[in-house]
Amino acid sequence: MFKFNLYCILICIFQLILSIENQHQHIPQLQVTVYYESLCPDSVQFIRNQLYPTWKELGQYLQINFIPFGKSSSVNGGQKFVCQHGEKECVGNKLQSCTLNQLEGHNDLQVEFVHCFMTPGPKAKDCASLVGANWDAVKQCHNSNLGIELQLEAEKLTNQIRPQFIPTVVINGVFDQNHQDMAQYNFKGIVCNHIPGAC
Repeated sequence: MFKFNLYCILICIFQLILSIENQHQHIPQLQVTVYYESLCPDSVQFIRNQLYPTWKELGQYLQINFIPFGKSSSVNGGQKFVCQHGEKECVGNKLQSCTLNQLEGHNDLQVEFVHCFMTPGPKAKDCASLVGANWDAVKQCHNSNLGIELQLEAEKLTNQIRPQFIPTVVINGVFDQNHQDMAQYNFKGIVCNHIPGAC
């Protein structure tokens, strides 16, 4: 009887260990960096029609890094920024940088914020509130050196890859023209190709 009970206890412990291990299994993640602009029609289309729907379905397999700068440029170390779609885009890029910085470590909230911001209709304040960001802190960042520093960092990262097209999508830190082209019409396919178990 004692041996039988001991056997049952050992089986239970073994099953518990397996259960814990299964809960902590490493889920492979695709590192996706998106170089974009806040008012760029192609950026809006990619984020709304490709990135966001794929993230809603396969988000556990994605880590998305947003770089809101695109073909903008800084003047005199950030005293001014010149943006492809005008001054409002510069404001939008910086507001996004500030909010993304505040939401660092919460990729799900970052994705929701960017999708909201890039959707016609909602205002930046509404999108920040949607994800629980502190709008007063975002505005303070936008109007301070922190906002400038974040945009200068975005410029530095963008210049490292020198994108020919906005948005540019980089997978696992490496630019590939085939990935870039495919991302514009079948971003989900890229995720499925890299992580077959995801689809």
